[in-house]
Formats: sequence, C-alpha cells, structure tokens
Amino acid sequence: MRSLPVNIATHPLSRVAPLMAPPRRPRNREATIRSVLESAQRLFTTKGFDHTSLVDIAAETGLSPRGVILHFSSKADIAAELMFRDMNLRAQTYREDSAPMDAVTRINAFFTWLAEGDRRMFINFPALWAFAARWSEKLEATAELATTQLLLPLRLALDAGIAAGELRRVDAQVACEMLWVTYLSGLRRAAIHGGKPIDALPQVDRAVSLLRT
Repeated sequence: MRSLPVNIATHPLSRVAPLMAPPRRPRNREATIRSVLESAQRLFTTKGFDHTSLVDIAAETGLSPRGVILHFSSKADIAAELMFRDMNLRAQTYREDSAPMDAVTRINAFFTWLAEGDRRMFINFPALWAFAARWSEKLEATAELATTQLLLPLRLALDAGIAAGELRRVDAQVACEMLWVTYLSGLRRAAIHGGKPIDALPQVDRAVSLLRT
C-alpha cells in the first residue's frame, strides 16, 4: 500500500522577527532541526510546497543553504519529517464520540475528522502526491508505520463491524487499505477540480456501502 500522508503541518506558528533584525541561529543540532522544521512549516503553509525553496527555508532559519542540507538532504525530506510528525500527533489525539455507534457511523466519523485535519494543508496535496511516489525504501517503511498508527481507529471499527455482523466478512486489513486508497483518490480528484478534502467523503461513503451486509 502506498502510504501517502496528506497533511504536513497542523499548527503553523506565526513568529515574526523584529524589523531589520537577522534571524537568530540555533545553537545545537536539535535546536537547528527544530528551527528548520518550524520555518518550513510556516513557509509551506503560507507559500505552498512548490513555491518554497531551500534558500527560503535557510533565510527564515538564519542558516546558509548548506547548513540546512547538513540536516536534511532535500526539501522533500523536510516535508516528509513534518508529515510523519503530524500523523503521529493526530493519531495520539483522535477521540471517538462516547455515544454508542455502529461500525458505519464510526467509519464515517473517522474520515470526517481526517478530512477536517487535511483541510489546513490541502494547498500542498498535489506536490506531496508527486514526491511521495519517489520515496526511498527507508522512507516508505516510516510512512507505513505512521499510516498504520493513524488508521488504527478505522481498523478497530472494521474489526468490530465484521464481528458484529454489520459488515461483510472480509479481511479487515484489506478493507482498511481499500478505504484509505479511496480517500486519497478522492483527495486527488478534489485537488484537481479545486475542491476541498470534505469532497472526498462521498467517494468513501460509496466504498463503505460495499462492505455493508
């Protein structure tokens, strides 16, 4: 399964340097990485991935482009790191409604939550789709783990629905992957036609209907 994260920054910061004052250079490796990620996060949010360069990120951070390259080999690596951190954060913060729900309602609620989070960085989706296709094997493994954690509520809803007879007796992992790919396909279509992440939900709903008993 191609694990394509679609949201690379959920909490853009708005630090503004004093007029004419040069950016402060971070003092150690950890601070440098954090500074580069924060700067890239702001620039990707405001300018978009395609219109942000390593030179832009370096200038925002107070480093030379070479200083950025020492920690991240490319702009895509920076974007990937932001995406994986964001996916892990989202996986930790998802909470289901405490009211009893059937499997289909749980699945739809999850994708609605997912679409709302993806709305914040949807400007970058076409670029992320393109560079994700060129991920290295190492990066693919990291993406797979992050995606598995993010989709855990979906997998649990499928398992419960199958066990309760609300959904067809299919392989839950295959169904999970099918719904994820359907959602991503819907996002891609929405991006092409100038839509929003929520426009992917009807396509997901049609796929879910195939799982109903």
